[in-house]
Amino acid sequence: MNKQIDKKLLDERKRIGKMIAEFRAKKGLSQMDIESITEKNYSKKVRGSHLARIELGYTGVEIETLKKIADALNCDIALIERN
Repeated sequence: MNKQIDKKLLDERKRIGKMIAEFRAKKGLSQMDIESITEKNYSKKVRGSHLARIELGYTGVEIETLKKIADALNCDIALIERN
């Protein structure tokens, strides 16, 4: 993969992670709160430590995980992707 594509992917990961962190902060929820909510609502929870890596842009987020996070934040997944 060329460096320009790698940079675009990294920038997008960071942008989505930042949006998740901002939405979570506005809701007054911790990463562990998101873990607890997803644990109650899904057979496979989103761990707080994984959420931290997503928010920092260290790892990408799968669409299924993004949906779980959006549900826990009580927001439309498109709001996270679009902003």
